[in-house]
Amino acid sequence: MQRLPDISEWSQFFSDFSALWQQQELQTASCVKPRVCADFFEKFSALYLPFKEQGRGVDLIERAGIGRDEARNSDLLAWLLDCFGDHGQGAAFLRCVMERMGEDGRAFPAGAESLGRYRTRREISYEESDQSANQRSRVDVEVDGPGFLLFIEVKIDYRETGDQLQRYLDIVRARAGKRPWRLAFLTPDGRKPNDVALHGKVVCLRWADLAGDFLRHADVMPSDSHGTVLIRQFCNHISQL
Repeated sequence: MQRLPDISEWSQFFSDFSALWQQQELQTASCVKPRVCADFFEKFSALYLPFKEQGRGVDLIERAGIGRDEARNSDLLAWLLDCFGDHGQGAAFLRCVMERMGEDGRAFPAGAESLGRYRTRREISYEESDQSANQRSRVDVEVDGPGFLLFIEVKIDYRETGDQLQRYLDIVRARAGKRPWRLAFLTPDGRKPNDVALHGKVVCLRWADLAGDFLRHADVMPSDSHGTVLIRQFCNHISQL
């Protein structure tokens, strides 16, 4: 279900709109000759028709209705992080995430992802026991390698519930054993956990930052390849979450 804007967002929208409207009124109208317009549209049509016929204007992320659905966005993120993914880029996008975590001061040891082949999984469920009952914790994205263990909790429109992050922290620490481990909290604004006791223990990431990191790698890929087009579409999408 799509989240409706709150009062503060509407207030900012009308404030920005008013400023833009006043700026437009101050601009002097320019006069364009009809022949110039005709030349432009004639050239545009000749270039756009082959582009359209090749289907290069199709945005599969939009057509698939990914939207702000956390599960669907997590699926695509896990696909990019998978070294066996059919995007053909190996661990390149995982390295982007690891380097980004360094900005938070919680990077993995250099070269951790190169210690062996790793496994990327989605919605992995772990059962926990306490004194009152058993409960299951479902990790959005798990990246498990011989030399490291990474859990990623994905949020877009919702906040974490209860002691969710603390439970994930306990699980990743226990499962990692002697390996380096991290719990990343991925949100649109890079916000910190509700529980202040977790600040400095959880790596806070922003969707838009990852989009920029992934795009920099896409820049070195063949510009017209199928994989590059899809990756760029996904990056454009998550940059606006």
